[in-house]
Amino acid sequence: MPHISILVFGKVQQVFFRVYAKECADDLEIVGWVQNQQDGTLRIEAQHFNEDVLKEFIEKMQEGSSLAVIDRVEVGWSEAEEFQEHFRILS
Repeated sequence: MPHISILVFGKVQQVFFRVYAKECADDLEIVGWVQNQQDGTLRIEAQHFNEDVLKEFIEKMQEGSSLAVIDRVEVGWSEAEEFQEHFRILS
């Protein structure tokens, strides 16, 4: 199963980005998690059986929530090592 690791840079904390990411993931039936990082970035781990669905998710993360200001998004592709059951917001 395709897996993506995403780092989002910019004004991405305290702008409801994690909630936005979860809503997008739920709409696309993507599983994984999103978490604020101490350096001010946002990290997302996501997986889905269809690469095109993950590409659509990446596009949505590049747009960001309405209050976010995205400087850049880094994406790494791999194969999932274990299957997640749903998409979670981690603290």
